[in-house]
Amino acid sequence: MFIRKRGIPPPPVPTEEDPLPGLRGDPPELEITPVPGGPFRNILIRMPNWVGDVVMALPALRSLRDSHPDSRITILIKPRLYPIVEGEPYFDEWIPFRAKGLRELWRAGRDLARRRFDLALILPNSVSSALVVTLAGIRPRVGYNLEWRGALRLLTHTLPVRKVSGLRRIPMVDYYLALTYAVGCRKASRRIWFQISEELGGRADRFLSDAGVGLKERVIGISPGAAFGRSKQWRSDYFAEVADTLARKYRARILLLCGPGEERVAEDIEESMEAVPINTARSIIPLDLLKSVVRRCLLLVTTDSGTRHFATGSGVPLVTILGPTFHIYTETEYEKYDFVQNRLECWPCHRPICPLHHHRCMRDLTPDRVLEACERMMTRFPPRRAGSSPGSSPRFQKS
Repeated sequence: MFIRKRGIPPPPVPTEEDPLPGLRGDPPELEITPVPGGPFRNILIRMPNWVGDVVMALPALRSLRDSHPDSRITILIKPRLYPIVEGEPYFDEWIPFRAKGLRELWRAGRDLARRRFDLALILPNSVSSALVVTLAGIRPRVGYNLEWRGALRLLTHTLPVRKVSGLRRIPMVDYYLALTYAVGCRKASRRIWFQISEELGGRADRFLSDAGVGLKERVIGISPGAAFGRSKQWRSDYFAEVADTLARKYRARILLLCGPGEERVAEDIEESMEAVPINTARSIIPLDLLKSVVRRCLLLVTTDSGTRHFATGSGVPLVTILGPTFHIYTETEYEKYDFVQNRLECWPCHRPICPLHHHRCMRDLTPDRVLEACERMMTRFPPRRAGSSPGSSPRFQKS
């Protein structure tokens, strides 16, 4: 039986002073007890396991580097996620994490032990993320008291987690930053931005040029995927309607962005569109290149997926279609952001598949509501004048 959640704060209410409200002001008060010891000279950070969470961990990495400029900082991260942070100046070394099962975790822990770290920050909440650091014998080990990690004594220092109806009211950016404050870091900015090199910018230009996009042409990104599950997905025909409308109104090319396993969704949208999009399902963009490609976008329209956070880190206006997820988790100091969401009595369930089998939180979100949010974004952050080259108009299959 599905039980309605109570005590959940409502979404922010727009006002004339702040038409896009969120948690961009003072971060929430957190219960932080300082970790004894230090100064820490050889620091390990176990990074998150999801694309969006890695991006939202960047302020924590920056906080740690700013407060420990002379320390050696190493990140432990899954190889497929490393390109997100490649080139960022907040760490000295990265260690690929591939361990699965107790035997591999034990071997990974022994390898870490040889490096003699004097501090470990564990950003994920899982038992396995804390276990590998425990097997390495690193002290202190700092993380959140979740998933039996405190009872199993996998952490030497734990931060408490306060929940209301099973939900944290803390954005992930602040959640990760609190761990750095516990080890003596100064209060830091909650903003996210990428360090994009000239080489990476040139790769993005070449990628778009190979796709037939001129340097002066406008590009609007559409990211329909949701690796978390079908509950975050929006209807393909709705996405197609939004894409065609934006292409006509802003004389822009449509860039369909998808990740591995999301190819079918992108193809369904392309089949429903009148405009001819650039469909990356045929050649999925690597995560490092995605940072620079998204920066070229006039606007990004996305589901609650990892790609949305690339707009935040690149300074691109963003409209997110939220379904069963709690909006507070992904709030940050970013003014070029709006979201559209249906708050039903069953919201937020945070399930990969709708437990009530109606999926109304996404099904009842119509294209006109998303287009209204896009119009608000474009009004607040007007697009640059489109180029006058022949290719600056959207290409349509039907006249």
